[in-house]
Amino acid sequence: MALKSQDELKSEGTCHAKSRSKSLRAPENVANILATLRVVKLSPSESLKPSLQAYVVGQKTTDDLLNEIKAKSRATTRMISIASQTLLILRTKLG
Repeated sequence: MALKSQDELKSEGTCHAKSRSKSLRAPENVANILATLRVVKLSPSESLKPSLQAYVVGQKTTDDLLNEIKAKSRATTRMISIASQTLLILRTKLG
């Protein structure tokens, strides 16, 4: 699933910031996130792109996105910890 470009997302919201509803701010929020990632030479993972799109159309909240990212981060941290422990055990056994 391809995410919309920053220009496409920004063009969807034409009202002033204070009067815009959440649904009109969501595309701009995602555009800002993507722009920030590009500045630091990163991009969203393929698994996160559908969630960002769901946020834009109002199916997910920012809390949903944050919880999803935290869960993936914890899983990655656990995998790194297990791999480190395994390497330590192998080094001990191999000498």
